[in-house]
Amino acid sequence: MANISATTTIDTIIKDFQHITGRGDGDYYRLFQMVVRALQDIYQFHAMRVVQRKEYNLADLTNGVLPYPQDCIGVIGIEYNRSNRLYPASHKLDIIYGENASGSVSYVAERDDSYVSNYGKTGGRNLYYYTDDKANRRLIFDAVADEKIWLKYVSTGIDADLAEDTVVPKAYVEFIENYIMYKEASLHRRGNKNAAMFYWEEYKKAARRLKTFQGPSLEELKDAIYDGYSQGPKR
Repeated sequence: MANISATTTIDTIIKDFQHITGRGDGDYYRLFQMVVRALQDIYQFHAMRVVQRKEYNLADLTNGVLPYPQDCIGVIGIEYNRSNRLYPASHKLDIIYGENASGSVSYVAERDDSYVSNYGKTGGRNLYYYTDDKANRRLIFDAVADEKIWLKYVSTGIDADLAEDTVVPKAYVEFIENYIMYKEASLHRRGNKNAAMFYWEEYKKAARRLKTFQGPSLEELKDAIYDGYSQGPKR
């Protein structure tokens, strides 16, 4: 017996929605934009565990600048490898850099890594620091080196090459449909406000179910608890 697929495509979601609601093909691309917005809403607020990871090398960056990937909604963090373990690079707001007339970064100041040799010296430091220039969609590192780094970020979930053929989990379909119905009822100038409230409640229910679906397993929760547990004295 063949198993039913757990995934679908944006195109199938739209055509099924058109069939269920008795709509024609004239509003296909309007619905496509609504589905894209629904997926962005999912990845930003309801399924943060669904992230992208891309590999770069700091030596390839011009003046320490790493532009956001095209599909990046928001940066989660940067990691680098030490002894086959990934460590986080730290986000700092006070990295000094200069810009030319076009807004491109012309230089990044070197960081003083020296420790103060006295009783009150500070603790451990990371090897790499960066600042997140959200307005210009770029990360700026304080140093460059022949070092592989991994960028973790929340994606739009839309493959630019596949577009409507982008594959998404079927678990998202109920949320997407209620998102469309709610937005249509609330944004249309002659929309039905009672319908908008109804679909808002349905949207919230679908969001709660989606978060439950995305939640960690019992074993993952136990691992998280035991990872910081020891029989030593606490303070």
